[in-house]
Amino acid sequence: MSRTVVPADVFDPEAGLLFGSRCATCGAVHFPPINGCPDCFAASTDRIPLSPTGRVRSYTVVNLGFAGFPKGYPLVEVELPEGIVVLGQLAGVHDPGLLYSGMVVKVEAGPVRVAEDGEAMDGYRFAPVAGEG
Repeated sequence: MSRTVVPADVFDPEAGLLFGSRCATCGAVHFPPINGCPDCFAASTDRIPLSPTGRVRSYTVVNLGFAGFPKGYPLVEVELPEGIVVLGQLAGVHDPGLLYSGMVVKVEAGPVRVAEDGEAMDGYRFAPVAGEG
């Protein structure tokens, strides 16, 4: 059994889509979605689906022992075509030597940590796109 820990207005696990907001005035895109634009101070934004794939801009391996998180998991900054950067875990890469900037990744749903009661906590994460680079 697992439960999703990301709000539905930010992530649709069934579709594997993240959502952002686009300013109706200046067109700036933000993640997570927000009301109002911090760039031009307009009051109106629209919720939009973000591209399901992007490229790793930078990465690190988290070796700290935070409760419920696996030790040694890759954490990536992913630049999406909308020009924004989203931070998330990278699934499916267990050898840090295989990580590289420019790696094509996709958004997916999956376990990102374990609760104190042992229940898997699902959220968005990224996974490499086979054959891309």
